[in-house]
Amino acid sequence: MATSSSSASTKIILLTGVTGQIGGAIGRLIATQGHTLILPVRDIQRGKNVQQALIAETGNSNIYLEQVDLASYKSIRKFVQTFESKYPKLDVLINNAAYTPSAKKTLTVDNLESNFAINIFSYYLLMQGLRSSLKKASPQARIVNVASNYAGHLGKCE
Repeated sequence: MATSSSSASTKIILLTGVTGQIGGAIGRLIATQGHTLILPVRDIQRGKNVQQALIAETGNSNIYLEQVDLASYKSIRKFVQTFESKYPKLDVLINNAAYTPSAKKTLTVDNLESNFAINIFSYYLLMQGLRSSLKKASPQARIVNVASNYAGHLGKCE
């Protein structure tokens, strides 16, 4: 089980989308501040590369990977159970993962349009699933949802 350092101000922060440019920058800032950083990733190897780079750049070894496919209800539910069994609370949830829509409509394993499932619905599922972990950090717990131009153009994907 991961634990935070002895500092009372050290937080447990979950950041999705860390393998992208915005997520990488957010991750560096959080790691530099010494917080415990949880990185849910679909591709473990890409996640390990980011994790190792963050540890090397910041000296913060409290950076942990967890596997999740945000396009799958089942994977999100399993991730939530894993998170709650390993971490005592969640101070900050940063929903930053994003799917860039293609010209051709794609569906998830749950038969949802991929853009909607990842950019909108996965945020909701994580917020609801991790609600009890967030409550354990209340009243200081926070949720940050990062959105791009794509989230506002759901109807333009054919």
